[in-house]
Amino acid sequence: MEKKKKPSEIRFEKEAKALQRNLEKRRQQQQEREKLKEGVYAMFSGPSYETVMETYMAARLGADIVGMSTIPEVIIANHCGMKVLALSGVPCPAAAYSDQEITHEQVMENCQSISDKAMILIGRFIKEL
Repeated sequence: MEKKKKPSEIRFEKEAKALQRNLEKRRQQQQEREKLKEGVYAMFSGPSYETVMETYMAARLGADIVGMSTIPEVIIANHCGMKVLALSGVPCPAAAYSDQEITHEQVMENCQSISDKAMILIGRFIKEL
């Protein structure tokens, strides 16, 4: 009989089910109540904003949003045996879909607004567990 490995001994994780399906029903209920959108997240390593061509490529591959975080955190949390459910905010339009210059200051300002709303959503979600 094979000895069960500790999370620290496993190098390659199965990420297909990294997000917890048992939390999905509650997430779907909250999504409907709060009118949140569901989508496919693509990640590019940062720290830099996506180029126009990266944005086009991600869209052609089926992504709705792109960013430089969330995915590494989900992989590490899953590796550590944590239950994971992700929530991502979109602080700016993708470079390919906006005529406006994306400034770091504007992104940071938008992130603060998203963070405030996310804390309320997460609080409501936890109360229902």
